[in-house]
Amino acid sequence: MKKLYLPKAATLRFNLEAESDESVTGSANHAEDMAVIEQNGSEIISAAIMLEDRMIEGTSKILFGATTNTQSREFFAGEIMGSSDFSYAFKRRTFVSFPVSHTVCR
Repeated sequence: MKKLYLPKAATLRFNLEAESDESVTGSANHAEDMAVIEQNGSEIISAAIMLEDRMIEGTSKILFGATTNTQSREFFAGEIMGSSDFSYAFKRRTFVSFPVSHTVCR
């Protein structure tokens, strides 16, 4: 797993009374820090979306089985759980509420 580098703070200093409107950063690596923050943000969002898809798939496999009722399972996963009407928290709560003995996700 890739270790994320998240700077704790990026210090910015704005000179409001000067004649020039230049801002000064508290770090010479400000551009690098912002690039890392943007990259980490996109990785976190991508991972959350992938995890949401896996929870939907897992929930549908638990309810409908991995090999039987494929049409019903695909409808449930795509049209019901895959809709934006259900929040990420709801999908997570639904997925983790199943007893471990019923887990079919592979």
